[in-house]
Amino acid sequence: MKDAKKLKEVKKIALDIKMLKIQGASKVLLASIKAIGLSIQALQARNAEEFKKALKKQVILIARLRATEPGVRNFARYLLMRVFSSKEADLNELRKYAFHLTNNYLKEKDALKKLIFEYGARKIPNDSIVLTHCHSNTVEGVLKQAWKNKTKFEVIATESRPLYQGHITANNLSKAGIPVTLIIDSAVSSVVHDADLFLTGCDAILADGSLVNKIGTRTISMICDAAKVPHFVATASYKFDPITYFGYEELIEERDWREVWPDKPKKVKVINHAFDVTEANSIQAYITEKGVFAPQALPFVIFEEMQLAKNKEELSLIKALIGKK
Repeated sequence: MKDAKKLKEVKKIALDIKMLKIQGASKVLLASIKAIGLSIQALQARNAEEFKKALKKQVILIARLRATEPGVRNFARYLLMRVFSSKEADLNELRKYAFHLTNNYLKEKDALKKLIFEYGARKIPNDSIVLTHCHSNTVEGVLKQAWKNKTKFEVIATESRPLYQGHITANNLSKAGIPVTLIIDSAVSSVVHDADLFLTGCDAILADGSLVNKIGTRTISMICDAAKVPHFVATASYKFDPITYFGYEELIEERDWREVWPDKPKKVKVINHAFDVTEANSIQAYITEKGVFAPQALPFVIFEEMQLAKNKEELSLIKALIGKK
């Protein structure tokens, strides 16, 4: 009965991720890890090998809920590689080991995020104006840390159509006492010369240092580049997507047109891309838990740490997680 209840909760989390009731790459990762943790406890299996197969199937299913979420896929790779390489033959012990890996990963990421907040806060000048786009828990953390550090600044936030995630940013910052102004997305060019920096979150880092983020980021970054306003990206290094190193294109999620125009005329076509790609040369730096890096340098640091080129099994798993043969 308890197992059935846990699996029901997993299905609810999965649906909430799919329908964007859970938003932001960090929150999607946390929710996915929670769902996988529940699955580890509840999956039915008669022995360790059956458990491994059932876990792999469930983890891949969760990792594919959103197309542009390399953080989730990297956690899935981290977990499955360790579980499958384990020599533990006892089902209960293997289940405990998998659950430990899941909990430990969460604790590590929480600690690392605080470093991003600290490094990012130092990039915000006193008496400055920060332009931001969409909603990022990491960006929000950076701004709140800077405010705690007694740095005085204001924020200009875009509304971020079509789902208005910018409203979340504006609301949360306002509650924290940070002065914030909301603008429509297309008004950026009218305020960019007032801004001292453009600060965004990140959904994926590509092999060439380019950024995948909420649709509109590329346009705003180009406007900022022309106005000499530096674009900083606050993100955890696990957002690096290794599939792009091996020649695969990053998956750009296209969402339901109803999010843009629910009652559109029948003959009107609506395209609803959730993300776009900002080239590395438009970005000043990535602010990560490892430090602050030029965009072209960060992927080399992360890839060397992953050592993926030396492990064919990991490459096979990476392809499975994105549905590639």
